[in-house]
Amino acid sequence: MSNLCKLFEVSRTAYYRYQRGRSHNADSKYNRPKHEIRIEFIRNLKRYGSRRIKESIKQKGIRIGRRKVAEIMRKRKSESHSAAKVYSANDR
Repeated sequence: MSNLCKLFEVSRTAYYRYQRGRSHNADSKYNRPKHEIRIEFIRNLKRYGSRRIKESIKQKGIRIGRRKVAEIMRKRKSESHSAAKVYSANDR
């Protein structure tokens, strides 16, 4: 079986899952977190980075790592913006 899997470039795990009727689709695992990350990002005026977003969705009961949050944000081109510092005349 290993040789056939190598020939068709399929992992043995994927083959056996397919055989049992459960195909492996890693993206479906992250559909809800992707949506929640996007909502949190927009809700916080695009100022939250991956660490703060991870903590805010953790409070909603979604378990996901910071690096996965950062990867999802990178793929969606969601970059956080810092607030511009306001200077007064006395600061100079």
